[in-house]
Amino acid sequence: MSEKVEIIRKEMSTKRATMAVFSTLDDVAYLLNVRAMGDIDTCPVGIAYVTVTADEVNLYCDSAKVESKEVQEHFAAVPVNYRAYDQIVTDIQQHCEAGKDKRVWLDKTRANYAISSVIGEKQLIDKQNAVTPMKACKNEAELRGMRRAHVVDGAAMAHFMAWLEDAIVVQKRKVSEVEIDEVLTGFRAQQPGFVEVSFPTIAGVGSNGAIVHYKAEAGSELLQYLDCEKPILIDSGGQYLYGTTDVTRTWHFGKQPSKEFCEAYTRVLKGNIAVDSQIFPENTPGFVLDVFARQHLWLNHQDYGHGTGHGVGAALNVHEGPMSISPRWGNQEVLKQGMVVSNEPGYYEDNNFGVRIENLLEIQNAVGDSKGEKKYLKFEKLTLIPIQMNLIILELMSGQELDWLDAYHELVRDKVMPLLEPGSAAAVWLEKSCQPIDRSAK
Repeated sequence: MSEKVEIIRKEMSTKRATMAVFSTLDDVAYLLNVRAMGDIDTCPVGIAYVTVTADEVNLYCDSAKVESKEVQEHFAAVPVNYRAYDQIVTDIQQHCEAGKDKRVWLDKTRANYAISSVIGEKQLIDKQNAVTPMKACKNEAELRGMRRAHVVDGAAMAHFMAWLEDAIVVQKRKVSEVEIDEVLTGFRAQQPGFVEVSFPTIAGVGSNGAIVHYKAEAGSELLQYLDCEKPILIDSGGQYLYGTTDVTRTWHFGKQPSKEFCEAYTRVLKGNIAVDSQIFPENTPGFVLDVFARQHLWLNHQDYGHGTGHGVGAALNVHEGPMSISPRWGNQEVLKQGMVVSNEPGYYEDNNFGVRIENLLEIQNAVGDSKGEKKYLKFEKLTLIPIQMNLIILELMSGQELDWLDAYHELVRDKVMPLLEPGSAAAVWLEKSCQPIDRSAK
């Protein structure tokens, strides 16, 4: 924490700022190296503000949050002063009134009107705050935690998919979207370090899969039941003490899913692989890569209406900026080493089905022979969950794409299988789901 404060103060000096204000909850949690429970569902952050000056760090929050000895000892090293939550506006106003030379660094896009309104126009430095880029580029400890989270998440999903396949295919049950949500969360909860889900699970059967932010509710007119006739799109994730996950898979347990569905599934998969496989120069904004996710859909006059990728926090918010991969070219934040982003192309037909395949990726330096002074970056897979292979139209896949899929499933099996009991239903399902592709059918 002291290192982060030092970086902030150096940048304050460069900008000639006398105070920096942090009002976004994940910025506060990251800056202070703390997490909280109970204030915001699925986000491990507490309702608070922080201000930094040349000689003080002030935390504005409910006093109950800082009562524990552990928290007080953690904050003592900087030190951090405690202030009443609603004192923030008055303190900023008094700071500004103390002299015309007082200048407040505040990102207005991440602050409320009450705070920004008390800062004079000539005293305001309206720029991206110093925490945002620090938080986006994970350090090695954060990356280790994220990698571990995805291994245990893969184990949870193996247990869940073994249960779901047995329920649908063997027992011939019709399982509600609500039960699917609850059982999946239950398997995640059995993993070490699990805290809560990282966002409300999206489990959309059939036409509900085309509702991008669908949430199943008991008693709802929209509620559907999964069987062998319909596909299901499951977008879910977990908050662990050491990392955050977010994964989407689309499954179909029927013997003859429609050709239309399988073609959409294959084109979405090809887009996912295309993004994952890119090597790109440093200082590349995320929007440059978005076309790779859509190219195979565009060839079929298809598209999807959401972005391809968002940043993900390290044991923090599952949606995190400032970068993104999307057609919104106004976001020119460049992709950097240490960032974690999602890769989630999709396709949706109203009143019919939805397809989305999402993995999280870690941005790394691309090691190789340099062709010049410019450095290059690549993506490294974090998510470790199989992709359903019998939905793929092999004739649409290149040999290189099939090689990618075989290599991915080998990685999944090697990383996740040690966490599963030999011979268990989860281990059997994982082994079956990670078999090399039979290319003789192509």
